[in-house]
Amino acid sequence: MLFINTKTNRSFTFEPYEHNVIYGPNGSYKSMFLKYLAQVVTQHPCGVISDPNATSDIVKPKYQLVTDVPNTIDDVKSILLTLNRMKIELNDPNFQKVFNMCFSLLKSGYNLDFQFNTTGQPTLNGKPFTNRSNGEQLVMSDGQLQISKLMLNTFLTMMRFKDVSLSMALVGKEKEPLHLLYDDLESHLSLNAQSKIVSDILRMVEKIDYIYNYLELPKTHVSIVTHSPMIYEAMKYNDAKMTEMDI
Repeated sequence: MLFINTKTNRSFTFEPYEHNVIYGPNGSYKSMFLKYLAQVVTQHPCGVISDPNATSDIVKPKYQLVTDVPNTIDDVKSILLTLNRMKIELNDPNFQKVFNMCFSLLKSGYNLDFQFNTTGQPTLNGKPFTNRSNGEQLVMSDGQLQISKLMLNTFLTMMRFKDVSLSMALVGKEKEPLHLLYDDLESHLSLNAQSKIVSDILRMVEKIDYIYNYLELPKTHVSIVTHSPMIYEAMKYNDAKMTEMDI
C-alpha cells in the first residue's frame, strides 16, 4: 500500500501482508502511523494513496499494538496471572506447548525464570512479586521489564486472537489475518538484546501459527518502528519490507 503523510507531504509504502520495519528521524510520525493502523487515534496525518487490494475480496488484517502496555512490574504480573488463568481454564495441550515455549525462551535467553507457586502467584527466579512476610516488592530492571513485556504480551495478544478467530469460524465469519505492531521496541535493551528479542518474537509468532494451523488462519505478520540498526538488520534478515518515513 502507498500512503501519504499530509504533515510532511512525503509518501511511503507499507505491506499489510508481510513483515515491515519502519525507520526514519524523529518527527516523521512513525509512531502515529502505528496508532493509526491499530485505530487507537482518531486524528492522524496518514492517508492511503493506493491500495492494490482495495477491490479484491482479501480480508483486511487486524492490527494489534503490542507495546501499548506500560513498563511496570504490576503490568508484567497482571499479564502473567492472565496467562496462567488461561492455561488452567482452557486446559488445552496446544496452549501448554506455547506457554512452555515462551517461558523457556525467557529463562534460557534472558535469565528470567517465571514460575507460579502453589497459590497461583507468579515468582521470578524463585522470588515472589510481593514478600508476604515483610511486604517487600520484587525489583526488576528496565531491561528485564521490557523483555518480559514484549515476550509475554506477544504471547497473550496472539492467544486472545486465536480464541476470537475460533469463535468467528464457528459462526461462519471470515478469518482476519493478525498483524502485530511494535513501537520503541529497543528501549532499555542492549544492542545484543535488541537483535535477539526480534528473533525470539518472530520465532514465537511462527511457532504459534504452526501449532494452531488447524484453525486455517492466515499467517501472522510483524511490523516494527525503530531507530536501531540492530533491529533493522534483524528484520531485514527475516525478509521484512524496509519503509523509510522522512520529514
